Amino acid sequence: MKSVYFFTGRSPLAALAFEVASTTHPDHVWHRHVLLGERDRAEFEARRHAPDVIVSLLNGYILKPDLIESTGGRAFNVHPGPPEYPGRDPWHFAYYDGHQRAGATLHRMTPKVDDGEILDVVEREVDPALSVAEYAELCRRLAVSLLLVNLAAILAGTITPRCRRSWRSEAKRSRRDFATMCEIDATMSADEVDRRLRSFHDPHHLNVYTVIHGHKFFYRPGAAPGDDPPDRTK
Repeated sequence: MKSVYFFTGRSPLAALAFEVASTTHPDHVWHRHVLLGERDRAEFEARRHAPDVIVSLLNGYILKPDLIESTGGRAFNVHPGPPEYPGRDPWHFAYYDGHQRAGATLHRMTPKVDDGEILDVVEREVDPALSVAEYAELCRRLAVSLLLVNLAAILAGTITPRCRRSWRSEAKRSRRDFATMCEIDATMSADEVDRRLRSFHDPHHLNVYTVIHGHKFFYRPGAAPGDDPPDRTK
């Protein structure tokens, strides 16, 4: 009986993935960790842990190197994007580049983000008319399916690479890179502004913005002058 640490977010898709994984393999002890705030992370890191296997899926928490290394190479992440787009928010950058395939990448975890051995990749051709939000959701769903296909081998310790793929490490993006791409300024062409709005705007978040005389103004399509900003507490 193995102790499995399952790191993920709080979305319904993430919760469903954990439910399917844990009920399909009830002979292991499952621990779901959703570490979104600084307090949750600090409390988790203050405790002692000895997982046999680590699974990271749709998870924004960056695991500490000693926790990853404690598993002896049995820490796995499913990156919700193709290996050509490692790092944060891969779907936005893939969409911006006109990448025609959604995907997900299963790999061994190392102390460096999206750097370990690639074990399996799943990809699907996408309709060019797909929005960036639809593209992102497809990548997330592919990530779940990729994990479930490989989960038995992960738990048994028998998983081996099913493909010969490598990371495009020079394309790795950070949260800072994402913020840079969200900024619109007057020097950009109309085509570039439209491309960034289509690729980086998210109707659920205030992403795209411009700066005028030191003040930041966020893009909200359909907003009228004087409208209150959306209530982000709901």
